[in-house]
Amino acid sequence: MIHTMEKKIFVSFLLAVSFLFLAATVSAAGPLAIVTNVEVDGVNAFNSPAVIVGDTVTVRVDFNSLVNASDVTVEVELEGDREDVKAETVSFDVEQGFEYSKSLRLEVPFDLKDSLSGPVELNIEISGSGFKTTDNYTLRFQ
Repeated sequence: MIHTMEKKIFVSFLLAVSFLFLAATVSAAGPLAIVTNVEVDGVNAFNSPAVIVGDTVTVRVDFNSLVNASDVTVEVELEGDREDVKAETVSFDVEQGFEYSKSLRLEVPFDLKDSLSGPVELNIEISGSGFKTTDNYTLRFQ
């Protein structure tokens, strides 16, 4: 028969192992992808493309999936002074190790017209199945 002290140690051990298992499960949700290329109207986002207020631009996001995931969406957002403009894909599935490309259209916010030109943030989020990858770029608006 197990003594009371041995029971307490055994229960403590089980709780510790359960906690570690739970922590490992919760922290498993990490990045979904590696963004390999972002283009704004055919210009690489690293080359500081200029966008014109009121124009509609095409943002192409290429990424390599790090995991198998379902209900994945790609969202792009331009941050305006007073209002942000967003576009999002329909959901789709990805498989680990494969390259994907999604194109979205965004209207450059009119609230930026108060300035002659300046920086505007382009935010990208790829998410699904508890995984998420974000990426940010600075564009120039005119």
